Parts: sequence; structure tokens; C-alpha cells
Amino acid sequence: MRRRTWLDETIMADFWPVGIDWENEAVSVDDIMRLYKELGFDSVRLDIFDYTATAWYPSRVWDQDRPLGERDLYREALDACRRNGLKGIVYIHVGCANKFRDAHPDWAEVDQQGRFMDTGWGGLYGEPAWHMCINRGYGDFVMKLIDEVMSYRPDGFYVDGPTYYEQCYCPNCRQSFKERTGFELPKRWPPTDEDMDDPRYRALIKWRYDIVEEFFARMAERVKSHGEVPIVFNSFSYPSSLRRYCSLLPDRIAKYADGALNEGGIVTAGRPVLELAERVKFTYATGMTPISYVENCVYGWGTPSSPAPELRVKMAEVLASGGRPIVWPSLNLAYDYAGIEEAQDIFSLFNENKDWFLDCEPAKHVGLVFSRQTDEFYGKDHRNTWTSKMWERYERGYQGMFRALVEAQVPFRVVLDEQLTQKDLQDYKILILSNVAALSQEQMQAIRDFVERGGLLVATYETSLFTEEGEKREDFGLADLFGAGYLSSIYKTNTGFHIQKSETLVKDFPLKSLDPQQRIFFPVNRHTVIRAEKGIGKLHRRTSAQRGLRIGPELDSPALTISKYGKGTAVYLASDFGEMYYERGFEGLRQLLKRLLALRGLLPVRVASSRCVEVNHLVSKDGRRVMVALVNHAYARMRMTDPINEVAPLSGVKVGVDCLPPRSVRLNDTSIEYEKTKTGVVITIPRLEEYAFLFIDSR
Repeated sequence: MRRRTWLDETIMADFWPVGIDWENEAVSVDDIMRLYKELGFDSVRLDIFDYTATAWYPSRVWDQDRPLGERDLYREALDACRRNGLKGIVYIHVGCANKFRDAHPDWAEVDQQGRFMDTGWGGLYGEPAWHMCINRGYGDFVMKLIDEVMSYRPDGFYVDGPTYYEQCYCPNCRQSFKERTGFELPKRWPPTDEDMDDPRYRALIKWRYDIVEEFFARMAERVKSHGEVPIVFNSFSYPSSLRRYCSLLPDRIAKYADGALNEGGIVTAGRPVLELAERVKFTYATGMTPISYVENCVYGWGTPSSPAPELRVKMAEVLASGGRPIVWPSLNLAYDYAGIEEAQDIFSLFNENKDWFLDCEPAKHVGLVFSRQTDEFYGKDHRNTWTSKMWERYERGYQGMFRALVEAQVPFRVVLDEQLTQKDLQDYKILILSNVAALSQEQMQAIRDFVERGGLLVATYETSLFTEEGEKREDFGLADLFGAGYLSSIYKTNTGFHIQKSETLVKDFPLKSLDPQQRIFFPVNRHTVIRAEKGIGKLHRRTSAQRGLRIGPELDSPALTISKYGKGTAVYLASDFGEMYYERGFEGLRQLLKRLLALRGLLPVRVASSRCVEVNHLVSKDGRRVMVALVNHAYARMRMTDPINEVAPLSGVKVGVDCLPPRSVRLNDTSIEYEKTKTGVVITIPRLEEYAFLFIDSR
């Protein structure tokens, strides 16, 4: 259940006092807050205790670094926010700070020899970064710091952390691990693939997650003792291997926090825009408000803000996926706000339609499962066959399927492990398991129930071949659903599969082939060999030829199965479809996915346009308000680090939407004509620039 707070109603700016000579500069805190208000922001993150352990107010719990002495910049900023109609959320950093180590060496994380450990994180700033251990006296200090900053009565609390970067071997950590697990701390961190056979390492990973979650719960309780305000934290690019390094799991912290900032989007330069959608959709699934950077001038472009087209695309991406944007302008007088000023239309769109953005949520029609248990424990038997980073073996397939759905113009939501229940799946029509290898018996039964009631399941590769703890089964746990049994897995890159053109599934397929046997070929890197009474297509090997690769012999193994189960249908693809799409994005794979999803009938939103048009579908609980958000990704970058200076407009984009008979339809802020159909409306957008939001009102 999503918790509603003012975070859902805001576009946030950041106030970090670094970069201004507060004694001599002509600019005032009021000037900054007034500018933020004029630019369209309605809340500000107040970074008054940062990662350097600098207190920008007269702290009584930390007097080692107070550059302004008795001047209280925190109070000035909070008061200026209120004078300008802005909410102020206080920010503190928990974890790294060299000054803490110097003042309290007994607080720091240490290695097995008792030496301080540089996390490497501070290299970004040209200095080491010593990390504090939350199991030591530092944890008590954090509670006192919370009491102090919350006594100012801010509108919210924002914590950067807590984290557990390296493995600490202090006496407290050794004792805690021993008491909880019965083991001594392992000597090596991070673990290798071989280490994952050692039960101590699995226990260590779980223990680290538990320690961080428990400390966060302790912080949240302390914050709430000062009043009911929203709590936000940094979610560190999840899904990503970084989450194991930091030991901060957003889906567990969601029990205590109201919002999560997807810090992975912090570097605006050099990041694919779709990464914003990945993080926002994942965070939305946890029940928290997703907050995502769309601009960060400290790390990104420096003194100028990003070009307006880039800001508009990224803000539209975040809003369309159910999130809220945050902008971190550089606080120096040379900063050029031109890009933000020119992007005022997207600010205005949100501010003038807040009731719509609050009322509508991403529709539950198609669900893509992100499985943390697979991410953690799947792949130990694949040692030396793919990558030394065990967790990437799953994430590639998930991210590839995510991209394939976006480019197939399929609106979808992310579903988490704990949501694989009969209750949580009841509103979905289609469920996609992209190599969700690790599943429990209870989760598999919920999936069977989903299909039996009439749902469409699309599963790939080694889905259900492992328990939730990563132990390999002899056969697929969902073999009865797939209509297929497991024989073996092929991890090499010289495989593929083909389907005869005569098959109904690929009739009139848009790809052409000169193959004399009338086959359509699909390349894959990883494949399972299966037995099935009724299968479609065949697996084949690709062999080296003088120039490139040629089709080799067939294997006696189908490419996929389509099985009826109760009132529903289960599709099993015996290849890691998502991983291949992650690598290359082959057109044939995307078209095949669209054909498979069509087995459940037409999607509630259909777009006739280029694959570069992303579609999101949001609906109010009563179904009388429908939002369709289109994001135009028709832009070019010579290098990924280049800004997006221009987005190619698209003409005549036709959108079909299933909805109740509308009383009005708007395109952004303007009424637009539409054609009524038996199930809803068809709208033609004359010219699609960076984005388009359709507001269909049937009230």
C-alpha cells in the first residue's frame, strides 16, 4: 500500500551551502529560495550536515567543523523556505567523514589488522573517505544529531545512508556476527563466486542487510518522536551490485521510509535516460515516493544547467513513470539557470495538474518481476561461464526485458518478490518472469493461481530452476505450467533458435529471410535444452564460417512452448531473451515479444509510431481519469557524455486508449479532438516534441 505524503506533490531543489563565501558574497539565502520558487520548485533539500561532517549551523553535538561559527544557516534557510512558500527537508549524511575518524578513531570501520579502511568513495573529491561503523559509538552520535536537527521542526527528514561499505572487523561487529550466526567473520570481502558455496558468506550478506535495516529503523523511530514528517533516503542505483557493497536494500527500508532518491541518476552526463525509468519504477513498486535526479550540476555539466530539451525529456520520464524530479543546481554565482528557465513548461504541467498526478497511478495490466532473491543467490553453479560478478547474470536479463517492453511500447509496472502472492497479482493480466530463477514454493503456487484464473505468463530461460536460496532443482519448479522439462543449459554465445514461417505465431512476421527452409532466425547467448511434447521452433548451433557465422545443426529442443493452464496461458522461452536484448536489441526479438503478449488480447493503450516513443499508462482508482504519457527518445548523441540539445519531433502519432466515454480530452494544456471507439478513444497527436501527456476525463 502506497503512503501518501507531501513528497507526492513536489518538485524538489537542493540547497548545499558549499561554493559561496557566505561572509562576503552579495547573494542571500532569501535570494536563493526566491529564485527556486520562481523556477517552479516547491520544496528544497537543506544540506546542513554533509558528507564532510561540516555543520552549517551552531551544532552542539558536533563542534569540530562549524565554518560559520554561531551563524545559523539552517535556521535562515528554513525560515526563507517558509517565507517563499517552500517546504524544507533537512539533510544529514551518515557514514563517511574523515573528521569523525580524526576526532573519534574508535568510531571507524577497521580491517582484520585494526587498520582504518578507505572506502574509495572519497576519490571523487580527491581525498580518502574513512567510513564510520554504525555498530560502534558513532551510532549513538547519529541519534543525538537527529534530535538536534529535528528540533528545528523541518517539513521532512532526509538521510544519506546508512551504509556498510567495506567489511568492518571491529570488536562489536565480530561479536554481533558470532552471536547471530554462530560463525566467525570470513576473512575476505567482497565474496567471490567460490565463496558463495561457503555458508558463512551467505550468512554475512544477510547479517549486513539486517544490521543496516535495524539501524534505519532506529533512526526512523527517533525522527518520528519529533513529529510525523516524511523520511527520505538515498537508494544507490538499485538494482545494482552496489547494493551489496552498501548493504542498503530499498525494498526492506521501505517499511520505515516514505521516499527514496534514486541517486544513480546523479550524473546527468553519460547516463541513458531509460535508467531513470528503471529506478523510478522499481522504487514505486516498494510503495515509496520515487525521487530522481534529472540534473546535477556539481557532477554533470558544471556551471551551466543542462539544455532545456534534456531537462524536459528527463523530467517527463520521471513523472511518466510515477516519480518526482529533483534538481541540484550549483550554488555559485557563475551558475547559468537558462536551461531550467527554458524548461518551465514541464514544471507548469506538473504544478497545474497535481490533482491528476496524485489521483492516477501506473495501471496494473502488465507486470515485470524484479527478483532480489534471484539477484542475490542465483548463478553460483555458473562459475566461470559468464561474468565474475555473480549478480550481473540476472540483472542483464531483467534490464534487457525492461528495455524490450519500453521499445515495444508496452506500459508496465515492476513487481517484487514479496508481491508474488494471489492478492497482489489479482489485478494483472500479464506477468513476465525474465529468468526469475529463484522462486519459493509459495511464490510458484501464486503464479499458477494467476495463470489458472486467466492470466498470461511469459517466462524465460532458467525461471523456477532454483529455490529462493539459490539451490538448484532437478527440474523447473513450474514445469507443469511450462509444459516442458529441464535437461541442461547452454551458456555459450554460438547458439540461436529458429521458427518456421508457417507457425501461426510468426505469420506475416516483419522480418525477411532468404532461408530455403522458410525459417526465421533469432540469435541468443544462453539457452536451455528442454523436453516437451508440444514445442515451437528449434534450438540450433552457429558455427564459424570463413566470413562470420553460419547456421549449424539443429538440436532436438524446442525454442518455446505455449501451454493452456486453467483459463490462462503460459509461454516459456527456452532462452535468456532479456540478456540478448540487453546486448543488442534485435528487432526480431522485440517483434516476437509483441506477438507473445498479444496472446492475451490488445493492450489498453496502443501507439502507432516509432519505437523511440515510450508509453506509460496511469489510471485513477475509479477508472474515470486516464493519463497517457509519451516520452520521445528521438535524439542523437555522438557520445553518451554529450548533452541532449535537440529532440526530433514526430508527426501524426496515433494513440488508442481503452477508457470510459470521456467528457474531455487534453493534450498537455490544450483540448484536442478525438475519435470514439467501442472501447474508448483514438487520439492523433499532430506533433510530438519531447513529451506529451494526454488527460482523458470521464467524470
